[in-house]
Amino acid sequence: MVKSLIALGGNVGDVAATFRQAHLRLDQVPGVTFLRASRLFRTVPAGASAGGEFLNAACEVETSLSPLSLLGAMKSIEESLGRKRDVFWGPRTLDLDLIFYGDLTIQVAGLSVPHPACAYRRFVLDPLCDLSPELIHPAYRVSLARLKQRLLPRPLPVRIYGATELARSLVRPIRERFPGVAAQTNPALPHEERTLTTGLDLWLGGTMNDSHGGDGTITSRQTAPWGVDLSMHQSRLWEAIEFVLVSALDAPQPQ
Repeated sequence: MVKSLIALGGNVGDVAATFRQAHLRLDQVPGVTFLRASRLFRTVPAGASAGGEFLNAACEVETSLSPLSLLGAMKSIEESLGRKRDVFWGPRTLDLDLIFYGDLTIQVAGLSVPHPACAYRRFVLDPLCDLSPELIHPAYRVSLARLKQRLLPRPLPVRIYGATELARSLVRPIRERFPGVAAQTNPALPHEERTLTTGLDLWLGGTMNDSHGGDGTITSRQTAPWGVDLSMHQSRLWEAIEFVLVSALDAPQPQ
Protein backbone atom coordinates (compact mmCIF):
# COMPACT_ATOMS: atom_id res chain seq x y z
CA MET A 1 0.00 0.00 0.00
CA VAL A 2 1.25 3.46 -0.93
CA LYS A 3 0.21 6.74 0.65
CA SER A 4 -0.64 9.38 -1.93
CA LEU A 5 -1.63 13.04 -1.76
CA ILE A 6 -4.38 14.44 -3.98
CA ALA A 7 -5.25 18.10 -4.55
CA LEU A 8 -8.89 19.16 -4.90
CA GLY A 9 -10.23 22.35 -6.44
CA GLY A 10 -13.51 23.76 -7.69
CA ASN A 11 -15.55 26.93 -8.13
CA VAL A 12 -18.91 25.74 -9.54
CA GLY A 13 -21.83 24.70 -7.33
CA ASP A 14 -21.56 23.65 -3.69
CA VAL A 15 -17.86 22.94 -3.79
CA ALA A 16 -17.53 21.86 -0.15
CA ALA A 17 -20.27 19.28 -0.67
CA THR A 18 -18.59 18.12 -3.89
CA PHE A 19 -15.33 17.63 -2.00
CA ARG A 20 -17.13 15.49 0.61
CA GLN A 21 -18.59 13.37 -2.18
CA ALA A 22 -15.14 13.02 -3.74
CA HIS A 23 -13.76 11.78 -0.41
CA LEU A 24 -16.53 9.17 -0.17
CA ARG A 25 -16.08 8.01 -3.74
CA LEU A 26 -12.32 7.72 -3.38
CA ASP A 27 -12.89 5.51 -0.35
CA GLN A 28 -15.25 3.34 -2.40
CA VAL A 29 -12.69 2.63 -5.13
CA PRO A 30 -11.37 -0.94 -4.74
CA GLY A 31 -7.77 -0.68 -3.60
CA VAL A 32 -8.12 2.85 -2.19
CA THR A 33 -8.62 3.89 1.45
CA PHE A 34 -9.38 7.51 2.28
CA LEU A 35 -7.28 8.63 5.27
CA ARG A 36 -7.69 12.35 5.97
CA ALA A 37 -8.36 15.77 4.46
CA SER A 38 -6.98 19.27 4.90
CA ARG A 39 -9.04 22.29 5.74
CA LEU A 40 -10.72 24.15 2.89
CA PHE A 41 -8.91 27.18 1.49
CA ARG A 42 -10.48 30.04 -0.43
CA THR A 43 -8.23 31.09 -3.31
CA VAL A 44 -8.22 33.63 -6.13
CA PRO A 45 -8.96 32.41 -9.68
CA ALA A 46 -5.88 32.05 -11.87
CA GLY A 47 -6.45 32.70 -15.56
CA ALA A 48 -8.81 35.02 -17.39
CA SER A 49 -11.29 32.21 -18.07
CA ALA A 50 -11.27 30.69 -14.58
CA GLY A 51 -14.46 32.33 -13.28
CA GLY A 52 -15.01 33.19 -9.61
CA GLU A 53 -12.96 32.37 -6.52
CA PHE A 54 -12.11 28.75 -5.79
CA LEU A 55 -12.13 26.39 -2.88
CA ASN A 56 -9.06 24.18 -2.66
CA ALA A 57 -8.05 21.35 -0.38
CA ALA A 58 -5.89 18.24 -0.22
CA CYS A 59 -6.46 14.71 0.96
CA GLU A 60 -4.37 11.66 1.73
CA VAL A 61 -5.26 8.17 0.56
CA GLU A 62 -3.63 4.78 0.84
CA THR A 63 -3.73 2.63 -2.26
CA SER A 64 -2.65 -0.64 -3.83
CA LEU A 65 -3.47 0.71 -7.30
CA SER A 66 -0.78 1.69 -9.76
CA PRO A 67 -0.33 5.43 -10.31
CA LEU A 68 -2.13 5.32 -13.67
CA SER A 69 -4.98 3.25 -12.25
CA LEU A 70 -5.39 5.69 -9.36
CA LEU A 71 -5.37 8.59 -11.83
CA GLY A 72 -8.02 6.84 -13.92
CA ALA A 73 -10.24 6.41 -10.85
CA MET A 74 -9.80 10.10 -10.00
CA LYS A 75 -10.81 11.17 -13.53
CA SER A 76 -13.91 8.97 -13.33
CA ILE A 77 -14.86 10.62 -10.03
CA GLU A 78 -14.38 14.08 -11.57
CA GLU A 79 -16.71 13.21 -14.44
CA SER A 80 -19.31 11.63 -12.15
CA LEU A 81 -19.41 14.88 -10.15
CA GLY A 82 -19.95 17.10 -13.17
CA ARG A 83 -16.45 18.04 -14.36
CA LYS A 84 -16.43 19.57 -17.86
CA ARG A 85 -13.28 20.29 -19.87
CA ASP A 86 -14.66 22.59 -22.54
CA VAL A 87 -12.74 25.73 -21.43
CA PHE A 88 -8.96 25.74 -20.98
CA TRP A 89 -8.15 26.78 -17.37
CA GLY A 90 -11.89 27.33 -17.01
CA PRO A 91 -14.45 27.01 -14.19
CA ARG A 92 -14.97 23.53 -12.78
CA THR A 93 -17.09 21.61 -10.32
CA LEU A 94 -14.13 19.44 -9.30
CA ASP A 95 -10.48 19.08 -10.16
CA LEU A 96 -8.51 16.16 -8.74
CA ASP A 97 -4.73 16.14 -9.24
CA LEU A 98 -2.38 13.39 -8.13
CA ILE A 99 0.44 15.32 -6.45
CA PHE A 100 2.50 12.61 -4.73
CA TYR A 101 2.48 8.82 -5.04
CA GLY A 102 4.61 7.73 -2.12
CA ASP A 103 8.09 9.09 -2.67
CA LEU A 104 8.24 8.08 -6.33
CA THR A 105 9.15 10.32 -9.24
CA ILE A 106 7.14 9.29 -12.31
CA GLN A 107 7.26 10.60 -15.87
CA VAL A 108 4.98 8.70 -18.26
CA ALA A 109 2.50 9.74 -20.92
CA GLY A 110 -0.39 11.49 -19.19
CA LEU A 111 1.15 11.59 -15.72
CA SER A 112 3.95 13.50 -13.99
CA VAL A 113 4.47 12.84 -10.27
CA PRO A 114 5.23 14.86 -8.24
CA HIS A 115 2.87 17.23 -10.01
CA PRO A 116 5.22 19.69 -11.76
CA ALA A 117 3.26 22.79 -10.67
CA CYS A 118 2.88 21.93 -6.98
CA ALA A 119 6.10 23.76 -6.09
CA TYR A 120 4.74 27.21 -6.96
CA ARG A 121 0.93 27.08 -6.79
CA ARG A 122 -0.15 28.34 -3.40
CA PHE A 123 -3.61 26.87 -3.94
CA VAL A 124 -1.90 23.47 -3.93
CA LEU A 125 0.95 24.13 -1.49
CA ASP A 126 -1.12 25.60 1.34
CA PRO A 127 -3.55 22.64 1.63
CA LEU A 128 -0.62 20.22 1.34
CA CYS A 129 1.19 22.06 4.12
CA ASP A 130 -1.99 21.88 6.19
CA LEU A 131 -1.69 18.08 6.00
CA SER A 132 2.06 17.42 5.93
CA PRO A 133 4.28 20.52 6.10
CA GLU A 134 7.45 18.49 6.74
CA LEU A 135 6.88 16.09 3.85
CA ILE A 136 9.96 16.07 1.62
CA HIS A 137 9.38 16.71 -2.06
CA PRO A 138 10.99 13.62 -3.67
CA ALA A 139 12.48 15.56 -6.60
CA TYR A 140 13.55 18.80 -4.88
CA ARG A 141 14.53 17.18 -1.56
CA VAL A 142 13.18 20.02 0.56
CA SER A 143 10.03 20.18 2.68
CA LEU A 144 6.69 21.46 1.45
CA ALA A 145 6.92 24.16 4.12
CA ARG A 146 10.23 25.33 2.63
CA LEU A 147 8.76 25.42 -0.88
CA LYS A 148 5.96 27.63 0.42
CA GLN A 149 8.31 29.83 2.46
CA ARG A 150 10.29 30.85 -0.62
CA LEU A 151 7.13 32.40 -2.11
CA LEU A 152 6.30 34.63 0.88
CA PRO A 153 8.70 37.65 0.61
CA ARG A 154 7.38 40.85 -1.01
CA PRO A 155 8.42 41.96 -3.46
CA LEU A 156 8.80 38.43 -4.78
CA PRO A 157 11.97 37.99 -6.86
CA VAL A 158 11.12 36.64 -10.31
CA ARG A 159 14.02 35.75 -12.58
CA ILE A 160 13.30 35.38 -16.30
CA TYR A 161 15.48 33.12 -18.43
CA GLY A 162 15.35 32.86 -22.20
CA ALA A 163 16.15 34.80 -25.36
CA THR A 164 17.41 38.17 -24.19
CA GLU A 165 15.02 40.41 -26.11
CA LEU A 166 11.93 38.42 -25.19
CA ALA A 167 12.94 38.30 -21.54
CA ARG A 168 13.60 42.06 -21.47
CA SER A 169 10.27 42.79 -23.11
CA LEU A 170 8.46 41.01 -20.27
CA VAL A 171 9.99 42.88 -17.33
CA ARG A 172 7.94 46.08 -17.59
CA PRO A 173 4.52 44.46 -18.14
CA ILE A 174 5.18 42.04 -15.27
CA ARG A 175 6.10 44.91 -12.94
CA GLU A 176 3.04 46.89 -14.02
CA ARG A 177 0.65 43.95 -13.69
CA PHE A 178 2.18 42.64 -10.45
CA PRO A 179 3.43 45.39 -8.09
CA GLY A 180 4.40 42.66 -5.60
CA VAL A 181 7.00 41.27 -7.99
CA ALA A 182 10.62 42.31 -8.55
CA ALA A 183 11.32 41.01 -12.07
CA GLN A 184 14.73 40.80 -13.68
CA THR A 185 16.21 39.09 -16.73
CA ASN A 186 18.92 36.48 -17.12
CA PRO A 187 20.60 36.67 -13.71
CA ALA A 188 23.98 35.01 -13.66
CA LEU A 189 23.67 31.88 -11.52
CA PRO A 190 26.83 29.96 -10.71
CA HIS A 191 26.91 26.45 -12.12
CA GLU A 192 27.38 25.05 -8.62
CA GLU A 193 24.08 26.62 -7.50
CA ARG A 194 21.98 23.77 -6.10
CA THR A 195 20.12 25.29 -3.17
CA LEU A 196 16.56 26.56 -3.12
CA THR A 197 16.43 30.34 -3.48
CA THR A 198 13.66 32.80 -2.65
CA GLY A 199 11.31 33.62 -5.51
CA LEU A 200 10.67 32.06 -8.90
CA ASP A 201 12.65 31.25 -12.04
CA LEU A 202 10.67 31.40 -15.30
CA TRP A 203 12.10 29.40 -18.21
CA LEU A 204 11.03 30.68 -21.64
CA GLY A 205 12.28 27.71 -23.62
CA GLY A 206 15.37 26.15 -25.10
CA THR A 207 17.08 22.84 -24.61
CA MET A 208 18.67 21.82 -21.36
CA ASN A 209 22.39 21.29 -20.81
CA ASP A 210 25.01 22.93 -18.64
CA SER A 211 25.80 26.08 -20.60
CA HIS A 212 24.55 29.56 -21.38
CA GLY A 213 23.48 30.02 -24.99
CA GLY A 214 24.89 32.86 -27.04
CA ASP A 215 21.51 34.60 -27.06
CA GLY A 216 21.31 34.63 -23.27
CA THR A 217 19.38 31.37 -23.02
CA ILE A 218 19.94 29.33 -19.91
CA THR A 219 20.15 25.78 -21.20
CA SER A 220 20.33 23.80 -17.99
CA ARG A 221 17.89 22.86 -15.26
CA GLN A 222 20.96 21.77 -13.30
CA THR A 223 21.93 25.41 -12.87
CA ALA A 224 18.71 26.29 -11.04
CA PRO A 225 16.38 23.30 -10.68
CA TRP A 226 13.43 25.26 -9.30
CA GLY A 227 12.28 26.90 -12.52
CA VAL A 228 8.81 26.98 -14.08
CA ASP A 229 9.12 25.76 -17.67
CA LEU A 230 6.93 27.92 -19.92
CA SER A 231 8.31 26.60 -23.20
CA MET A 232 5.14 24.63 -23.96
CA HIS A 233 3.02 27.79 -23.67
CA GLN A 234 4.70 29.93 -26.33
CA SER A 235 1.42 30.56 -28.15
CA ARG A 236 -0.14 31.96 -24.97
CA LEU A 237 2.95 32.97 -23.03
CA TRP A 238 1.55 36.04 -21.27
CA GLU A 239 -1.51 34.11 -20.12
CA ALA A 240 0.77 31.39 -18.73
CA ILE A 241 2.93 33.97 -16.92
CA GLU A 242 -0.15 35.55 -15.37
CA PHE A 243 -1.41 32.14 -14.25
CA VAL A 244 1.92 31.30 -12.61
CA LEU A 245 2.31 34.64 -10.83
CA VAL A 246 -1.31 34.90 -9.65
CA SER A 247 -1.09 31.41 -8.17
CA ALA A 248 2.32 32.08 -6.60
CA LEU A 249 1.36 35.44 -5.08
CA ASP A 250 -2.00 34.35 -3.68
CA ALA A 251 -2.52 34.02 0.09
CA PRO A 252 -5.13 31.26 0.45
CA GLN A 253 -7.60 31.81 3.28
CA PRO A 254 -8.47 28.78 5.44
CA GLN A 255 -12.19 28.30 5.96
